[in-house]
Amino acid sequence: MVATSAERLLERALAAKRESRRIAFRDSFDVRDLVAIANSGGGVILYGADAQIDPRAVAAEIRRFTDSDFAEFEVRKLPERVALIVGEAQTPMVSNDPPGTLYFRHGKRTEPATTEDLDQAIMRRVRRTISSALRPRTERILPPEIRDSESPQAVPIRVVEDPRAPAFRLVDYDKTHPFRQKEVLAALQSRLSMPINQFDIQAVRHVMHTDDNLEFAHKPVFGTRQYSAKFIDWLVEQAEKDPEFFARARGEYIRSRKHT
Repeated sequence: MVATSAERLLERALAAKRESRRIAFRDSFDVRDLVAIANSGGGVILYGADAQIDPRAVAAEIRRFTDSDFAEFEVRKLPERVALIVGEAQTPMVSNDPPGTLYFRHGKRTEPATTEDLDQAIMRRVRRTISSALRPRTERILPPEIRDSESPQAVPIRVVEDPRAPAFRLVDYDKTHPFRQKEVLAALQSRLSMPINQFDIQAVRHVMHTDDNLEFAHKPVFGTRQYSAKFIDWLVEQAEKDPEFFARARGEYIRSRKHT
């Protein structure tokens, strides 16, 4: 049996060693965390086994906090944890405390929205609309075992009979390239014992032309560039092999700018 998206999220959360954009560890319920995760695409909040998380109270708090009837959540009582599985808000929820505030997840933190957050929310909505428009056609083409699955892998489909025709692939870049540059920086700072800043990453991107590598970077039509975990791993690998990696890239970048 193919696991549902909720089951996969829960498995990831239970195996996680630290918090992230989609996973939070909490001692008590705070509606801001639920709203931020829902606005950011969904995720899981884990509490201690003794936490009293009542679904009816959660629904009432969401209603009080946002004036909306968001119901895409589920409470699971596990042997050692209580899990609050949160779905994605189709339209970002606006809070009443303070009035007019949008909350999103920034790494492991729940914070007021930025322009990038709204950009990502819009792009998720656009992708859902496109995917929904394509679904009736793909249902006629794909076999049931693929069509009815919720596999996160992109599934190639053919919309013509010519076997030489190129395949069309739906890719969710929020999953394959989920990081903005500031999140890449935060990941590097947590994994490398050397000072690194935004300029260092910009220098590497310019000197090494990493933005041209589709496995490393993706540029949405509307929004800022997104990066993959593979890009972060590659940067870590280069820095561990050569402690002067970032310094040399920075020097080359500065020299190139002087000549332009």
